[in-house]
Amino acid sequence: MTIRLQAEARKRAVASIKRYFAEQGEEVGDLKAELFLDFSGRRAGRARRARPDSLHSALVMMKSG
Repeated sequence: MTIRLQAEARKRAVASIKRYFAEQGEEVGDLKAELFLDFSGRRAGRARRARPDSLHSALVMMKSG
């Protein structure tokens, strides 16, 4: 699962990533920032899928117990 952003949100995220790297003393272009955003979105999607929804888990436990 990949977290997808609308075009304007994606633009803002890319600008934010470029700003962050600039603050760290490393300049990155649009392509590197977009690749980083895509990678982060895939990783966040996997982490979200791997972690059970705590509310759902609580409801399941209440029903079974």
